[in-house]
Amino acid sequence: MNHWEEENSVFLAKWANNELTDQERSEFENSEEGKTFLKLIKATDNLQLSPLNVDQAFEEFKPRHFTKHQKPTKVFRLSPVVRMAIAASVLAIFTITYLITRPDYTVVTTGFGESQAVTLPGGSVITLNANSSIKYEADEWEEGRNVELEGEAFFDVVKGNDFVVHTDEGNIKVLGTSFNIRTRDDDLDVVCYTGKVNVSDNNYSVDLTPGNLVRVHDGKVLREWTKTLTQQPLWISGTIEFDNASLTTVLEELKNQFNINYEYDQNLAIDGFVGAFSITNMENAVQTVMTAMDIRYTFDAGQKRLVILGMN
Repeated sequence: MNHWEEENSVFLAKWANNELTDQERSEFENSEEGKTFLKLIKATDNLQLSPLNVDQAFEEFKPRHFTKHQKPTKVFRLSPVVRMAIAASVLAIFTITYLITRPDYTVVTTGFGESQAVTLPGGSVITLNANSSIKYEADEWEEGRNVELEGEAFFDVVKGNDFVVHTDEGNIKVLGTSFNIRTRDDDLDVVCYTGKVNVSDNNYSVDLTPGNLVRVHDGKVLREWTKTLTQQPLWISGTIEFDNASLTTVLEELKNQFNINYEYDQNLAIDGFVGAFSITNMENAVQTVMTAMDIRYTFDAGQKRLVILGMN
């Protein structure tokens, strides 16, 4: 749990007094809570209280609250300091209210070499591949079936209102269907297994039917193609497959499954790899893909360190 969630008042006081470390300040100001807090601060910079006409206000107030035998008490104007204190109090109330009432998200994350099936409200199931995560708002699920995804997952969605998966490269929208999404290395790959899937962003919109695939990079559709489908993605049963993949994509998948550290010359550009490896044995997996890609390498299994030397 973040600092500002545990001790809001103390943390905000430290922030105001510049007592946070650079890392703490950066993490807070770039969080959803921090961004909202800064917007409120900015709003109060332009906060102006309407000038008070004391005489007019008193004349309106006097007939209701004073008899002819009573004398009114002296009325003081608010000083700038008091006005700022009021503004700060209002800001604090808004901030605390936001922190209390903000959406309560459910987050599920898998580590290296892990996979996990998650049943959503209503019965839809998401199976997460290694080193992936989803986030959704369970309490508001009936109002909108929205999921945020990082990594790779297979979705088996029951029929209902719109089901939308949000990724950095685009959104995937369905009613009831099954599909696989892989979002890594700034690429978005979507495969439709059943039903119909729409993949879109500001610059593109693609409809997929069973067997159709699309790859998106940097807001542009790079490739659309078809394939013969199995009942579900092969990675669920332990086989990682590649279709027209780059060396970086292959190395990252080895890292996701086995937590391997790798080194290679960035100028070594290899694209278009088609193949697969099994996640049951790390050394065999490395040997399989390196041999298929015709690459010279060294691999220390104990240290999980892979060094790419070049092409054969």
